[in-house]
Amino acid sequence: MTWGQNEWLWLIGIVIAVVGIVIGFAVARRYGTRRRRLLFTWDAVQLMPGTGLAPGVLQVSYSGVPVTDPYLVQITLKNIGPADIASADFDDKRNLRISFPNGYLTMVSAHSSGVTPSILCSPNCIEIAPVLLRRQSSISLDVLVDGPPKIDPLSSPLVNTDVVKVDAAARAQALLDQSGDPIGLAIGLVRLLIEGRSR
Repeated sequence: MTWGQNEWLWLIGIVIAVVGIVIGFAVARRYGTRRRRLLFTWDAVQLMPGTGLAPGVLQVSYSGVPVTDPYLVQITLKNIGPADIASADFDDKRNLRISFPNGYLTMVSAHSSGVTPSILCSPNCIEIAPVLLRRQSSISLDVLVDGPPKIDPLSSPLVNTDVVKVDAAARAQALLDQSGDPIGLAIGLVRLLIEGRSR
């Protein structure tokens, strides 16, 4: 079969249309429809293993009362997604909520980068009011608790936004579990490096 000019033009038109659809889909996925991502992670450091008292040397106390088993909980919220998270993205103007089922003693400090948050503290939770979270902006909180901390999953009113949770202790334990498997350990380390670069 010999193709004439019309057949060739028809084929070229189909190829251009398919390429256009593929490019349009890729551009939309890259810039238009990708969901935002908010990193929520926390880690705890036991300040004085075993007891909050070291007779004659050190003592951890809160409001004059000794803390038996003090932990410093370090919480991080960071916009690691492809776009800013606007204050309008907080559904019904509700706050981000970090809940402590067993309570906490006090928020020791708060640090932020690229954002000036309004932080509200109550006996069992810490809330962050709607605010513009630009790409790579972050909020870090240091919270003092008595005893091993327990924190509920982040209560997020954000629309079109995925909350990415990184459990540092579980991730470290997973790597240790893979230490007998060199290939698994190598894959785990590569994943950690990729996650670090994406943030």
